[in-house]
Amino acid sequence: MSDSGLGTRKRIFQWLLVVLGRSAGSWNPSQRAFINSLIEGDEGTKTLVQMAVATARLRDSGLKPEELGALWAMHEAIADFWNDPCPGTYKNLHTAGKFLDSDS
Repeated sequence: MSDSGLGTRKRIFQWLLVVLGRSAGSWNPSQRAFINSLIEGDEGTKTLVQMAVATARLRDSGLKPEELGALWAMHEAIADFWNDPCPGTYKNLHTAGKFLDSDS
């Protein structure tokens, strides 16, 4: 990847930290590597940005779990991912998303 691509990935990673209210030490090296691997692709970047925005909006909304209805499962899957970004929690996002799709 070019230097400009590396710079862009770093800016996206820093943006994620700000939006999520996390510090650079929030994730261990393997978790950061997994996030960076997602940022390397357009689809992964899009997914991470959407999840960060959803996390911030839900956090700022002040809604309680019972007020989220079916969205609560997705919210929990996203929170689990941010707490432990790895292939397993990423896969769980897809499972929660499929459940949400079938529930609507």
